[in-house]
Amino acid sequence: MIRASGLALVLVIAAAPLLACGTSAADPGEPAAASAHLSTTAFEDDTALLTDGTHAIIAAAAAPTYPVEMDALVSGTLTAGPSGCLLSEHDGTQERTAIRFPYGAVPTEHGVELPDGGFMALDKPFSVGGGSLQLAEVLPQQLIEECELTGVHEIFVLNARQ
Repeated sequence: MIRASGLALVLVIAAAPLLACGTSAADPGEPAAASAHLSTTAFEDDTALLTDGTHAIIAAAAAPTYPVEMDALVSGTLTAGPSGCLLSEHDGTQERTAIRFPYGAVPTEHGVELPDGGFMALDKPFSVGGGSLQLAEVLPQQLIEECELTGVHEIFVLNARQ
């Protein structure tokens, strides 16, 4: 009995490093482990810029006290802008829309991990719920400049739950 228990403990300890490392996604359409080098810049308007060293996302800086959900549906392709900020490119056009991800979203090498467990893959089509607002009315000018959003007029605010 003691020997079997000791063997189980050795197996758990030996497997622990494998579990802690995670695995990288073989298919770029699947989520990868979030970067350990995530940096966050908070802005006055409850918005944050999260950067993993490769890509950046505009996201809510805190969980909403009273979640408001909008009924619009947007489709596009998740793409990286010139600064690395992730945007929606409308199918068949060069028109782009900024995206404000919900609190808890995390940029990765292959896209964005959503707080509800979903994943939006870079360079892949998506369709999500939320609503559109005028970019200049929602984001501070400093954030618009950091993400190089010149020529982008709308921002799509994703619902917390997809």
